[in-house]
Amino acid sequence: MVTNPRVAHRIEHGVLPQWMDVAWERREREVAAMNAAPPSPLPPQTLTPPHRARARGRHRAPSRWCRRRALFHGVLSVLGAMIAPVIGAFP
Repeated sequence: MVTNPRVAHRIEHGVLPQWMDVAWERREREVAAMNAAPPSPLPPQTLTPPHRARARGRHRAPSRWCRRRALFHGVLSVLGAMIAPVIGAFP
């Protein structure tokens, strides 16, 4: 903040806005709390098997079923194209 000439002037002349005082006090409280409190030990973690289905967000990738459905549709189309002339050949 000292690089800002307006803030440097205010700091030099003792006129600080209220939000700067509040931010300074909050920072001092956070530093004091960090220094005073001993680090808490980590709780023991249990090993859990990984989940098979991942949660997907809004822009989600196509599922496995979509690929299988497309493959199934393609296979049926090819089989239909192969069988149609055979069925049509008989009167």
